Order: sequence, then structure tokens, then C-alpha cells
Amino acid sequence: PLSLTLQVIGTLIVIYAFWIEPFRLQVTHQVLSTPKLKASRPLRLLHLGDLHIERLTPRETRLNALIDSLKPDIILFSGDILNLSYLNDPTAWQAARQLIGHWQAPLGVFFVSGSPAVDLPEILPDLLKDLPLTWLQDSKTAVKYAEDVFEVIGISCSHRPHQDAPRLAALTNEPSNHLRILLYHSPDLAPAASRLGVDLQLSGHTHGGQVRLPFLGAVFTGSLYGKAFEAGRYRLNKMVLYITRGLGLEGAAAPRLRFLCPPEIILWEIKGENRD
Repeated sequence: PLSLTLQVIGTLIVIYAFWIEPFRLQVTHQVLSTPKLKASRPLRLLHLGDLHIERLTPRETRLNALIDSLKPDIILFSGDILNLSYLNDPTAWQAARQLIGHWQAPLGVFFVSGSPAVDLPEILPDLLKDLPLTWLQDSKTAVKYAEDVFEVIGISCSHRPHQDAPRLAALTNEPSNHLRILLYHSPDLAPAASRLGVDLQLSGHTHGGQVRLPFLGAVFTGSLYGKAFEAGRYRLNKMVLYITRGLGLEGAAAPRLRFLCPPEIILWEIKGENRD
């Protein structure tokens, strides 16, 4: 009886982790107060990451329905569009273009490339051609919101923070009173970013570990800092870092499952520090 019970429990866990939780897309709500914004209405910023699309599934249909219902002012995507097993698959390309082409926000949609092995430099220009988004490649843009201006900085990820940090430093070398938001695929640039005047870093890459255990958290993360950067919200000096659990599954040899780590999108309300 004990053996049978354990087999049944194990089978149910496998079914849940492979076929149920990967499609349980959630909206995570976050609030950030800052003296650098004065607008009467909070800025609604939607952060997406790690799409890893293979085909259009109910998860992608729900994603776009949620985006429409949330009505964000701006959308920021922190990289990894395709699944590793479908990098050269025309159907996956078409699915990605159809999905991303639907994203709209009054202040724009901004994107940075993810892992070099996923967002291949020889593929991205064709994949993103004519899509309604701005690709930030080691660049920044000033975005006007009501009476405020904030900066979105996008740094291409090499997974070598010591190489990427100087490019970020070059974009933040002058003091600014504007809110600075860094879009970077991996959390591993956060220690440097927190010393370079960044207020909010939005990242992904770890997928939250995909498999999490009670009390232990992620079994494995893709961060150079191990379990120090798994998923969720962190504070480093005066900077806030948020690591999304992502949307899809990486593919190739990576496990196609999630357990206690459902996919998420994050809706930020960023408001003036003295406002309710």
C-alpha cells in the first residue's frame, strides 16, 4: 500500500509539473514609491521575460488577453524570445511575431536581447523586423509621462558582468534626477547597477529555478550568484531588483516542467513617494 501510494503521488506530481503548472500564468503586482515621479496617477509598467515560444498555446492566448486587460502604460521585455529547440523553426518565428505584434502600450514596448545562445544576433533582426517595439542595444531612451521624464536603459547580455558593466557605466556617467530603469536579461549585473545610479533593474533568465521545493526554494538557478538571486524582489543599496519567473521553458536539454514556480508577468505601479 505504501509503494502504491507513493507511485500515485509521484504520477500526479509529474502530470501537474509537465502539463498543468507551465500554463498557470499569473500576474504579480508590485509597487515602487520614488521621489523622482510627480504624476498624479502611478505609472503602470508591465515587465515580461523569457518567452521561449515554441507554438501558440493557451498560455500565449492568456498572456495577450491579460496584457489587454491590464492596460499598461509601458511594456518592458527582458529577452529570450524563442525556445532553444526551435531557433530555426519558421512556425515558431511566426508564432513569436504574431504574439509580440499584438503588444501595445501608450508609452511604447521596449526589448533587450537575452542569452546569446537564445536570441541569436543573426536571427533577431529578421525576427523583429517591422514589429512595434524598440530594441535597446546598449542604449537608453527618455520617456515622457505626464509632467515626468524617466529613463529606460537597455544593456545587451553577454553573461559576463565584468564586460557589460562598463557599457552600463558609459550610459550612467552623468548624474540624473530622472528615474532610471535598467532592462537587462540576467540579474548578475545588479551589484554593479546598484552602484551606478540605477533605481530599478528588471531581469529574468533564472526562471525562478522552474523547480522549487518548500523551505528550500529553487533547486538550481542560472545566476552566477547561485541562490542569492532566484526570483522576486531584492534591494541592493538604493536599487530595487526584480527577477521574473518568466513565461516559457528554455528547451533543448533543459527540463520541460515547472513545480511551485508558475509563469508570471509583473505589473508595477510606480508612484511619487508622498502619494497614497
